[in-house]
Amino acid sequence: MYKSFYQDQYSELILGDSFEVLALLQPNRFDMIFADLPYFLSNDGMTCSGGKAVSVNKAAGIKLIH
Repeated sequence: MYKSFYQDQYSELILGDSFEVLALLQPNRFDMIFADLPYFLSNDGMTCSGGKAVSVNKAAGIKLIH
């Protein structure tokens, strides 16, 4: 099962498990699939930006709880 997150005359954003959603879609229904996988990169990780170490946290207060 999936949820249509947004839809207009030209496009539709679908929220759901990609394997489950793809199994339900008709062939040739879409031109593009964009998957934003849960890499969990926003949980106190660090990266290099402009030669400086910076946090990869995207928003304050959002953390993965194990």
